[in-house]
Amino acid sequence: MLGHKWEPAQGTVVEAHSGSPAGQGGAVHHHERSYVIEVRKPTGEVVRGNVTEKSGFPHPVGAVIAVEVHSKSGEMRIDPSARTDSI
Repeated sequence: MLGHKWEPAQGTVVEAHSGSPAGQGGAVHHHERSYVIEVRKPTGEVVRGNVTEKSGFPHPVGAVIAVEVHSKSGEMRIDPSARTDSI
């Protein structure tokens, strides 16, 4: 993994924490949720990272979700192109 880019990966939610609703007022409140996500790299190494997002759809512990891992820093984020909200 050379370069400074986000690499796609599959991660497992190992911890999930919900915060207070984002914003004040309005009919829809999105909670800020933080997750600890575990990713197994192609080398077999397992890494964990913290991800925070504001979403109407919580990811339960044990869920496998699409994430991206920054190839240089190891920072993780939920894959923005794979986000789905329940309708």
